[in-house]
Parts: sequence; C-alpha cells; structure tokens
Amino acid sequence: MSLKNWGLAILEAVIWYVFVYYFLFVLKNETNLYLSTLILLALMYVGTLVCPWFRNTSAWKELWKKDQTIQN
Repeated sequence: MSLKNWGLAILEAVIWYVFVYYFLFVLKNETNLYLSTLILLALMYVGTLVCPWFRNTSAWKELWKKDQTIQN
C-alpha cells in the first residue's frame, strides 16, 4: 500500500469513529432529528468515498474515466 492509501485509511477510520460517536450522542441526547440525519448521512458518504479499497474498484475507475471524457 502506498503512503497515500495509508493516509486515506487513517482518515476513513477517523471519519467512521466520528460517525459512531455522533450516532451514539444522538441516541442518548435530544437533538434535531433532521440536522442529525443530515450530518450522519454526510459522514457516511465521506467515509465511503475516502475508503482506499472503494477507490481501487473498477467501478470507481470507470466512473472517473467516463467523467474525464465528458470534459474533453
């Protein structure tokens, strides 16, 4: 694994830790349901997109290859 992938893996772990911590905080305390859901959803998306394994899949590479051909 390259240094970039190690950095992304550490960042992913931190994001998922914050997700679990905030989720437990929401369950324990009375919070705004809509805002909390939005924050949790954003953390899930960012945690998934930062994942080095997810970024090395063929679907991810094909998505960016198609996106680059549209820009040209």
